[in-house]
Amino acid sequence: MAKKHKRQHQDHPSIGISKLAQSRLAKQKQRKKVTLWASIGVVALVAIILLTGFVTQQLIPVIIPLHKTVLTVNGVEYNAQYIARLVNYFTGGDPTYAYLYIDYAIETAKQDQLIKEAASKLGITVSDDEVKAYLSDAKLKDNQTTRDIAYGSLLYKKLIDQKFKPEIGSSGLQRQAYVMLLESAAEAEAVMARLKAGESFADITAELSLDATTKTDKGDLGYHPKGIFDGLVTATGLDDKIFSGAVNDISYYYDDTKSKQLGYWIIKVTEKSTSNGVTTAKVSGILLPTIEKAQEIQQKLAEGGDFATLAKDNSQDSTTKDTGGVLATLTQGTSTGAYVDWVFDENTQVGAVSDTIKTTDSATTGAYWLYQIVSEQPNRDFTEDDQTTLVNAAFSDWAKALADDPANKIDEVTLTEAQRDLIASQSEKA
Repeated sequence: MAKKHKRQHQDHPSIGISKLAQSRLAKQKQRKKVTLWASIGVVALVAIILLTGFVTQQLIPVIIPLHKTVLTVNGVEYNAQYIARLVNYFTGGDPTYAYLYIDYAIETAKQDQLIKEAASKLGITVSDDEVKAYLSDAKLKDNQTTRDIAYGSLLYKKLIDQKFKPEIGSSGLQRQAYVMLLESAAEAEAVMARLKAGESFADITAELSLDATTKTDKGDLGYHPKGIFDGLVTATGLDDKIFSGAVNDISYYYDDTKSKQLGYWIIKVTEKSTSNGVTTAKVSGILLPTIEKAQEIQQKLAEGGDFATLAKDNSQDSTTKDTGGVLATLTQGTSTGAYVDWVFDENTQVGAVSDTIKTTDSATTGAYWLYQIVSEQPNRDFTEDDQTTLVNAAFSDWAKALADDPANKIDEVTLTEAQRDLIASQSEKA
């Protein structure tokens, strides 16, 4: 049997590369390197551009300023972003009124921190779980600003329930009073005489009172504790008068803060002419709150007082106060006002000054409260409204005392216009 010969494996012989091919391969590798580095360069350039844009458009003008402290209250710092978020809460994200709320937001942050510190000393605090539940119920984002909002709201309720309601109590001394608002001391004296003659307080109030509440209620404001009467009729000093006199006293006083739809004009004609059948007149005026004040100014004019100066010093009409009395150019037959008939009367000459002219077309400040202390109950139950008013007033007084305490260390930065612009713009996005 013939032997089979195994075929020996033969290695492939080396393949030779020409110099031309080697050159081309080297160039190809070089091109790949160039392309790689070019790609890296482009990516780096884009990154630099993006980073530069971020730095110039966000980091420097927005992020850094937002994190600058604008308020420090006893060591607690608040930055501009905090204030922007607080403004957002107050405005609901509407930028229209953002500027109006910036200072209010700063004051709120300041006061809330002082209240938080004072309440803590009383043992009244709010837990983290309570804050979280509040944020969840109110669907608010969780950040330091909203946590403080939640804390402040919950703390206020606890302070009312645990401190101020118990201090005010549910009953106390109350007085019943009849009240009316009158235009002058002379009218008050006349009403006093009518009351002494037996006329009804209710009837006279319905006839004469310049205050809508007392006119509607015929003067009877009912029983209230001290601290309520001023608010019922927007008065100043009425509570003090009612609770300082004796039961059955009838008296009156001047309230220089009370607004009413009544006043007295003193008018001066400075020019008057007729053209093409149309008569016009330029007039100056002084608007005064009472007949007594009007008579006082008339006396000064009669003694040679300067009309313009007296108008600037005394007129309650903003136009004539600012212009030294210059009021308007009137046209006979079309202009209206309490003084028009006098101005165009044929006997009224240029330079003439009127007597007092009563008007109900203009509001003035200052009137007379006439009151009667009807009766007293030493321990009458407070109405819910009266108790709420007293409690809120007590809280406000307490908070004000905290704010006025010189022991507080408060550092408030005066905001630049740029900072205000930033806070207002960011409040929309907070």
